[in-house]
Amino acid sequence: MQNTRRQFLGTAGAGIGAAALSSLLQSELQAGNKASIGTKEGFKNLTNPHHAPKVKRVIYLMQTGAPSHLDLFQHKPFLTNRRGEEIPESVRAGQRLSTMTANAKSFPVIPSIKPFKRYGKSGMMLSEMLPH
Repeated sequence: MQNTRRQFLGTAGAGIGAAALSSLLQSELQAGNKASIGTKEGFKNLTNPHHAPKVKRVIYLMQTGAPSHLDLFQHKPFLTNRRGEEIPESVRAGQRLSTMTANAKSFPVIPSIKPFKRYGKSGMMLSEMLPH
């Protein structure tokens, strides 16, 4: 399930907003009394930084959509052989597996989406999503 633009902006804005609010509300985290910096008294008050903050802007990068490490590096041929079979109840033990499957009626085994091959001098098994 993909997030909508509204959900993305709400989540991103909440994270940046929380960081901004915490810096505004905690004035003791701002550059403090310059006379106490580097002195014994300054070390007692560890909330004062040793220099005046210089940051004026934040660049927030959210990079979603990359393949899972399970699909890139973990070769599991047993899962390929059991594609589509139901996950046994003994594995799930009656609990939901994730938020996305909370209302699911079926829990099939789903292996990696691309086959694995041996690559490089070591012969490490890697997904064909990483051919080079």
